[in-house]
Amino acid sequence: MCGLFGWLKFEGVLTDREIEMARSATAKLAHRGPDASGYWSHRGVFMAHQRLKILDLSENAAQPFKSDDNRYILTYNGEIYNYIELREELKQLGFVFTTESDTEVFLKSYQAWGIEAFERFEGMFACAIHDNQTDTHILVRDHLGQKPLYYFEHGQELVYASELRALLALECLDWSIDRENFTRYLANSYYVWDTSPIKGVKKLLPGCFVEFKNGRTQLKRYWDSVPGDNQLDLTLDEASEQFTDLFDRNCQISMRSDVPYGVLLSGGVDSSLILQACHKHNPNITAYSVAMGETDFDESAKAREICRHLGIKNHQVYTLGKETLYGAFRDYLGALDEPHGDPGFVNMRFLA
Repeated sequence: MCGLFGWLKFEGVLTDREIEMARSATAKLAHRGPDASGYWSHRGVFMAHQRLKILDLSENAAQPFKSDDNRYILTYNGEIYNYIELREELKQLGFVFTTESDTEVFLKSYQAWGIEAFERFEGMFACAIHDNQTDTHILVRDHLGQKPLYYFEHGQELVYASELRALLALECLDWSIDRENFTRYLANSYYVWDTSPIKGVKKLLPGCFVEFKNGRTQLKRYWDSVPGDNQLDLTLDEASEQFTDLFDRNCQISMRSDVPYGVLLSGGVDSSLILQACHKHNPNITAYSVAMGETDFDESAKAREICRHLGIKNHQVYTLGKETLYGAFRDYLGALDEPHGDPGFVNMRFLA
């Protein structure tokens, strides 16, 4: 998890005072990327990044990341799990790599294939890319919208960030609650589609990118999945076999990391299957679970049984009791950019 922040002026330049405000806004995202921070600014463009180091922990992979010719600047949040395969393909096209990061693969994929590169990525991502040659700026979000990205247009200016709190830190802009969106939230228990709690602020839609050029914005879709389209002629056994192979491979490549990792195990079907697949490729993998102080809500016994069944050597269980919950409730609520009706985030944040 990393954090992005950007500020664009289509006319004029960013003042020293505005750059100072932008850097302060970026600092609001430090919890997303506590390992490093960086920014790049030129005339009317400011791009900043808070980094959580996962692949290539050296400074060579720091962001904002520049192309070899300094034409493109990238800030990126996420992971591209098939970056090794893509890097080999790019090497065949003549690209030379100076890091072991997926960040460099991300940018050089864009140089090689343009927007089509995003369809090739297997992973989760939100990114901003600035083209110094054409003065074009694009924001992109992954196929299913796993990584967040908010943006706000204000006259001839644009600001964007991984979290609302960074945008709200810009006190020079007039923020207000969107009451219509809040009414919809009360009906749905979450903010749907591209809506947000703040008037004028939009979420970039999954599988889409926004292009900013010459003071104009265009929202475009690079990927879609429509039920019923492109049906495969497979038997149930063939479909099951293909699904199992895909599931196993994706669990395997998601474990590519230069830092320790583990599996969050609830004891339900999804997390248990993920743990099984990961354990197959890493017998020493650690599972992490939450035990609830209230027995009516406690599922830790299921998690322990799964670990026993799979032969997991390392299983860490943490108890979330009433006192712990009440003591940290303000912190839990403060971690949310938007209210939503799923209480599962409490367990997730406690475990993380």
